Amino acid sequence: GINAEYMGKKVRGGYIALQELHSSYISHHHPDVYAGKRSAEEVSDEFAQQFNNNTNPSGLVSKEDFECYFAGLSANIESDEYFSLLLNNVWGISPPKRTMDSTATISGICYLDGQPKLPLEFTPLEKKTLVESMNRKDEVDRIVKRLREFILMQPCAIRGLSRSFRLMDRDNRDYLDVNTFLNCLQSNKLPLTVQDQSMLIEDLDFDGDGHIQYNELILHIRGDFPGRRKKAVERCWSRLPRNPDGTVNIDEIISRFQVRLNPVVAKGKLPAEDVNRDFMASFDPSLYPNRKITYEDFEEYYNGVSTLVVNDKHFEIMMQNVFV
Repeated sequence: GINAEYMGKKVRGGYIALQELHSSYISHHHPDVYAGKRSAEEVSDEFAQQFNNNTNPSGLVSKEDFECYFAGLSANIESDEYFSLLLNNVWGISPPKRTMDSTATISGICYLDGQPKLPLEFTPLEKKTLVESMNRKDEVDRIVKRLREFILMQPCAIRGLSRSFRLMDRDNRDYLDVNTFLNCLQSNKLPLTVQDQSMLIEDLDFDGDGHIQYNELILHIRGDFPGRRKKAVERCWSRLPRNPDGTVNIDEIISRFQVRLNPVVAKGKLPAEDVNRDFMASFDPSLYPNRKITYEDFEEYYNGVSTLVVNDKHFEIMMQNVFV
């Protein structure tokens, strides 16, 4: 594994954006490229086959994805020194080396979160455990992909799921107990079998303490918020009249909302009534006792809306005109 902070990666909630991962991967420093065995393009293409929009539809790579990939490489590389050389060169941990001399110190590399690394050599039991872990991760990815496809076909469903979680998280702890989490899934009529639910719980209960990190599921389904769209949301927010504490009164948000300028409505993908109903439900005053909206609330809503708008330019036009 690699220490992401040491490599300067942008880690968000334990995940790395695909674009950031690929931009950090230095294929032309790969030992095989130096040895003339392969081209930098071949190395880059091989890496891209393991991490792409099909393997990671959310656009994010988890620590487990990262570890499993390199653990699989390690299992097929007999030389610890070569494996350390490979990691050093492709991630720029220290100046690239053409030989395996003086690479012993690199074997102290850490995981993404700084925890001790996975052993470079595996016993048969460790290999069996690793394969089982990779299979579980693949199955969870398939479940999330199926959920994502289902939710994105439903009008504003991602907001409904997120809102259900938040309503049940009355203490704002960012986690739910198992039964409450299951109730939210069932109330949203998601196409999940009992086995699917069990696998999601195991995947989202990071510490095994029964606390389900529901925001991670939302992040997986919705994906990372593209920077260009986020800036459009920031510009829109800056035009709204704000209170001294930086919030906006909920009445201002509601009174200024122009539903028919939403591209999803203008193109006939969703009725104006559905979008307006979702907007009103999302900014229901009962959810905000002080009747104030923070930028985080505002961005979260439009992150969900973003999944329904394919074209970046259309999204920007919407954010420019959606509030009078």
